[in-house]
Amino acid sequence: MSKSDTIAEHQLALSTYLEDMLTEVDLVPEEQPGFTTNEGWKLSPFQALLIDVQGLQLAIPEHQLVNIQIANKVSATPEQNSDQHSVTINQKLTIIDTGKVVLPEAYRDEDNQSAFIIILSGEKWALACNKVNEVITLSPDSVSWRQQAGNRPWLAGTISEHKCGILNIDALIAQLEQA
Repeated sequence: MSKSDTIAEHQLALSTYLEDMLTEVDLVPEEQPGFTTNEGWKLSPFQALLIDVQGLQLAIPEHQLVNIQIANKVSATPEQNSDQHSVTINQKLTIIDTGKVVLPEAYRDEDNQSAFIIILSGEKWALACNKVNEVITLSPDSVSWRQQAGNRPWLAGTISEHKCGILNIDALIAQLEQA
């Protein structure tokens, strides 16, 4: 199989996975009883940063971001933690290999080298990604919100217009801390 065939196959797999994410969404009822006080940001327009993780576009609500670093500029002696698919730096910041958390094993590029580190609120966790795309403003009704976490608790909802999922950072961190 040629390299171009492999790339085309990888892109088709990611496209199929994204379509699955977009169709596996439960809409939140009009009265929105499932929202907690931590999810109040879902009730009014908000900004989100679009990132690329091995070809999959994801949105991170801007209020949950602290900083963006270029991956090769992060200097320290990392401590590998393969159980969490992460690297802990100086016992202060744990960088998650986002692809290993959100992508099924069949769609992951094991040789992937992330270019950016997105430091999350609380400054204990960070997400590795390949590209930082743009900041967009979303209205709550432009998002198909998930009512139940299902098998992807890190997925808050999907945005059909941008063909991406919105990360539920609180659920992602809770999932990682339980691991």
